[in-house]
Amino acid sequence: MSQRDDSGFKTLLAEAAIARHVLCTVNSSGEWAECAGATETAVGSVQGSAATAAGDPLTCKLLNAPGSHKLIAGAAVTAGAMVCAIAAGKVDDNALAGSHEFGIAVEAAAADGDVIEVIPVGSVGVVNP
Repeated sequence: MSQRDDSGFKTLLAEAAIARHVLCTVNSSGEWAECAGATETAVGSVQGSAATAAGDPLTCKLLNAPGSHKLIAGAAVTAGAMVCAIAAGKVDDNALAGSHEFGIAVEAAAADGDVIEVIPVGSVGVVNP
């Protein structure tokens, strides 16, 4: 049965353990899955409790919901730069061919693992398709 959700948050089962502040997509089983790379389209991010195992209910804030997101950087990121998803559901401002840029970094990240604020601006298309 189809559903509709106007809250800006969506709860699905997790494909596997998924940490807080990572980008997620919906897999072919209708579960939240961690974005695996730059060519995947991110749908939301884990802003609350993480999923500790496959099959756990997981709530993600959708990227089209109002407000900003706290996300984990995969490398140094420049404030004001456009970001895209990379492996492990992290973000980077070094867009590779096929990347989907989706937001602007509000603050800089010095290194992999830093949590930064990102404002989603909608998909601006594929970089260097």
